[in-house]
Amino acid sequence: MSLLAKIFIVFNAILSLLFLGVQSTLFYHSNNWQEAYERLSVKNRAVVAELSDKIKVEQQKSTDLQNTITARDGEVNVARTATKNAEERLQDAMNALNDAKTKFQALDTKFNVVMAGTQQKDQTITELNGRVKELDAARADALSKEELAEAQVARLSTIKTTLEKDLAESRKDYTKTKQELLDDGLVLDELRRIGIPVDTIVINHKPVPPINGTVAGVDTKAQPELVLINVGKDDKVERGYTFTVYRQSKFVGKIIVEKIMADSAGCRVMLKATGENIMPGDSVATRLD
Repeated sequence: MSLLAKIFIVFNAILSLLFLGVQSTLFYHSNNWQEAYERLSVKNRAVVAELSDKIKVEQQKSTDLQNTITARDGEVNVARTATKNAEERLQDAMNALNDAKTKFQALDTKFNVVMAGTQQKDQTITELNGRVKELDAARADALSKEELAEAQVARLSTIKTTLEKDLAESRKDYTKTKQELLDDGLVLDELRRIGIPVDTIVINHKPVPPINGTVAGVDTKAQPELVLINVGKDDKVERGYTFTVYRQSKFVGKIIVEKIMADSAGCRVMLKATGENIMPGDSVATRLD
């Protein structure tokens, strides 16, 4: 029910009360009703005029209030529209936020994968650095060994050159002395076989000391073959000493010293056992116990 209708209801109630009041007054003043009527009429007109003014005021208030309500309804509609738009924007923002969260989670997963890969790469780099250090150390050791080997090759080359020169000098009388040496060797072997201590016999008026060594190298291209042993002047080896070559307990051959160095000696092969060849690593001795 509108405000204006409420006002009219109130107005009708007031008029009804006034009418009842007038009737009561007329009934009470039945002897002077004309005068009372006039007084009530005047009073009624005043009341009606006052009520009309109040009604006009209330109608104006009702109109103003209706206008205010209409304005407020417009504002409410605008506010509702703005609220709806805000809710839509909020929903869009929520959707965008959810999308951003999903993308962030995907990026976070990728980041974790990348970090794991980075840690694995760091570990691999550390292992490779350690391996590089090991390889550098091995390379340095290999270079050192290479230098040592080159020095030994140069030394052996020098020895070979010296032996080849000595070979050229000794070949002139080798043919002549070979048979004599073979004969002497056979005689000595026969004397040893029958128990004569020939190893105590002097060579160049000097007793042959017991000297043991090994074969360091063999030059099979030379004729007769050249043998390098690992004992020399420092071990009291002298030119002309003969060494028996053996492998474990097996006789391999006989060699004679022709060239002496400090820690090695160059020898010529005097004889070899049938089917045997002198090889590096064979044992040599001036005396066999």
